[in-house]
Parts: sequence; C-alpha cells; structure tokens
Amino acid sequence: ATQTMANTHTHDVEATVAQIKRCYDRGIDIVRVTVQGMREAKACEHIKRRLLEDGYTTPIVADIHFTPKVAMVVADFVDKIRVNPGNFADGRKSFDTITELTDDDIKQSR
Repeated sequence: ATQTMANTHTHDVEATVAQIKRCYDRGIDIVRVTVQGMREAKACEHIKRRLLEDGYTTPIVADIHFTPKVAMVVADFVDKIRVNPGNFADGRKSFDTITELTDDDIKQSR
C-alpha cells in the first residue's frame, strides 16, 4: 500500500479534504493527518464525513502528537491511530494512564 501524509493544517477541513482527494485520485492508498490537539480531532470528524459523502473510502490515519486523550476522541472518526513515538519518549505522557474519558472530555470533543 502507498501511504502519504497531508501537509495541510488538519483544522482547515476544506484544504485537508481537497488534498486527500488529490492524493487518492493519484493512487495513494492511505493518508495520514496530524492530530496535535482537540481542534484537529474535531476536524477529523468533518473530514471523514465529507470524504465519505463524496465517495472516498480510502483509510485515514490520525498521527497523534503530545496528548494521549486526543487519540481516544479521534478514534471514532478515523480508520487507524498512529502514535508519534518521539512525542512520548521522555515518559511524561503515557497511554497507560488513560482508562476512560470524563464527561467534560466528551463535551469538549463534540
């Protein structure tokens, strides 16, 4: 499978959708998008929906940076999560500490 990463700002839904479509139209199988925070996680919901509405079903991968909770939020909107290991190498952040989202986390993500 051929994979690439979008170089748009993920929170810019229009630009990201357009770039992903161009990638798919040129034969790319998988596109990764950077997800640094909740703003980008929320955008992924709109990106995936727009792509599906336009008939684009190729997988989207969320490249998670810095915040483990973001992975829990964006998981509902993408096909795969990729944790950027360099952002977690110092041990200060861990996915082991996340057991569930609070009501406030869920409200902030919608």
